[in-house]
Amino acid sequence: MPKLPPEKAAMFLAGNPGDAWPVPDKHGTFVLALPSGKNLCVVHVRRANTEAVKKLFAGLVLNAPSPLVAKQVRNEQAQTIANGQTQTVAYEWSVPNAPRKMLFTLTTAASNTAQLQVLASAAIIGQ
Repeated sequence: MPKLPPEKAAMFLAGNPGDAWPVPDKHGTFVLALPSGKNLCVVHVRRANTEAVKKLFAGLVLNAPSPLVAKQVRNEQAQTIANGQTQTVAYEWSVPNAPRKMLFTLTTAASNTAQLQVLASAAIIGQ
C-alpha cells in the first residue's frame, strides 16, 4: 500500500515526522499514521458507525491477554467546534508494577457533520 505524500501525511501526524497510509475498506477509507520515533499508532476515520466502533473497541481492550490486566483510565465527554459532542475512553494494559504500559484510546463523535468521527490510538507509555 503506497504511503501518502508528505504534504498530505502531515495533517495526520500532528506536526511530527512520520508516515501515513490510506487504508481502503468496504466501510470507507481509514488513515493509519505512524509518527517517527514514537511508540504510537493512530487511526483516523472520517465516517463510521460510532456505536459499533465503541463495542468493537471495548471487546478488544477489555480482554487483555494474560498476564496483562486491563484498566480503564479515562472516560470523558467534551463539546468541540470541529466534531460536536465527543466521547473519549482509554484503557491501559499492564502487569503489576511494570514501568511500561500499553495505552489504547478511542475518541468518537456521533454527529454526521463531524470532521472526524473516530480517532483511535495505541501507544506504549512509561519509562
